[in-house]
Amino acid sequence: ALIPRLDTLLRDMRLWMALASIVGPILFVALGLFYLKWAPPEANHKLGYRTYFGMGSVSAWKYTQKLAGKVWTGVGIGLAAVALIGCILLFVLEPAKATTAALVVLIVEFVAALAAFAAVELMVLLRYDINGQKRKKK
Repeated sequence: ALIPRLDTLLRDMRLWMALASIVGPILFVALGLFYLKWAPPEANHKLGYRTYFGMGSVSAWKYTQKLAGKVWTGVGIGLAAVALIGCILLFVLEPAKATTAALVVLIVEFVAALAAFAAVELMVLLRYDINGQKRKKK
């Protein structure tokens, strides 16, 4: 009587895996909307998307916040679709395959997060120099 039933345990594990896969997209959309709507107007070291080249001037800072907001919101929406498919698979597949599906979803989310960070950093780097001035087109 003290050992939990296996079906209850598996149901709970599927629920936790589903929650783990949906947390990332929710955070991305929330942070993206925050950067689009309520980012601080000037560079600071406490709040906002801080990048080396985006803190050189007010225009670089505003560009970085808007860009990060757009990229993160878009990535979050895309990842929400992936997580939704993963959640459906969690409750349809047998436990071993469901665990693999959850792991694949989390790996896709991690890679997409790294790509989003890299994309924002690269786009700001290409547009602004270290002093926050727009780069001259050659």
